[in-house]
Amino acid sequence: MAIAKHHLLEVKDLPLPEGLVLDARWQNHKDNVRRALDDFQTCLETIQKGNGSPFNHRANFDPGLIERKVKALQEEFPDFDFLASGYEDHADAVESSVGDWQGRRVSNILFWHLYPILACRKYLCERPGRILEIGGGCGDQARLWKLSVPEIQWVDVDLPESLFFAEVFLRRNFPGAAFTYITAERQLFDGPEPYTMADFVFCPVQLAKTAKVCHYDIAINQGSMQEMPCDTVAWWLRFLESADVDSFYSLNYHVTPLKPPANWELIRRVEDPLVITMDSGVNLEQAWRIKRGVAIPETGPVIHA
Repeated sequence: MAIAKHHLLEVKDLPLPEGLVLDARWQNHKDNVRRALDDFQTCLETIQKGNGSPFNHRANFDPGLIERKVKALQEEFPDFDFLASGYEDHADAVESSVGDWQGRRVSNILFWHLYPILACRKYLCERPGRILEIGGGCGDQARLWKLSVPEIQWVDVDLPESLFFAEVFLRRNFPGAAFTYITAERQLFDGPEPYTMADFVFCPVQLAKTAKVCHYDIAINQGSMQEMPCDTVAWWLRFLESADVDSFYSLNYHVTPLKPPANWELIRRVEDPLVITMDSGVNLEQAWRIKRGVAIPETGPVIHA
């Protein structure tokens, strides 16, 4: 916990990149976390608060809903056997959100995070070596990816106030893992070693260009871009176009389909997949492979209302 607090305090006042803006919701999030930082005294309470809004939409355990979600997963991914997979929710989950289902400690949100893993591995890259997540939230997605592909390296680019929760959570769940936190642009010139030596890399969005040092098999947006102003979404698409990224997986639970550059090949587009249906709107899942050579325009619409 002390390490995560130290990292947040070290980078919190860095300026945002030009063209990347925050809406009122996320500005309030930043301010609230900074005010409450001294109130976080234990890893457990920090993780449980981080697992609440705005990161994680936990609801009370519902075995019937779990049954339907597992069935939907098995229909789309017939080779996947959940009971044989070893996936469970983490030990610090809010108790009302988890319960026993056929001998497994599970929750509704577990399947929200599990679905993109199966989709990415089926449609984009079976065994990715490095993934870049745009807005990793509390780290739940990273935890499941690390369980799914133990050798994977996870790079999380997010607000420092969000990285605080993710760092506490992932350090607690993987005490033997190696961690790197990017604190200065000068690390751009250190070569790839900080990345290749770490299981998890935390990169404040203020230093996002540092994350371009390495190659990524997949970049992931899971419910992050839907919460960004259009200019910020455009900034991220330009970032991905200029980074060394093979493919991009996007899953938003509001109707905010992205308008990709011409050289991105659409591999998969699904509206309202059953397993991840939420109350907040129609889900839209998209997956692209990125073909280099056609520049993304500096301006123009990137989402449709």
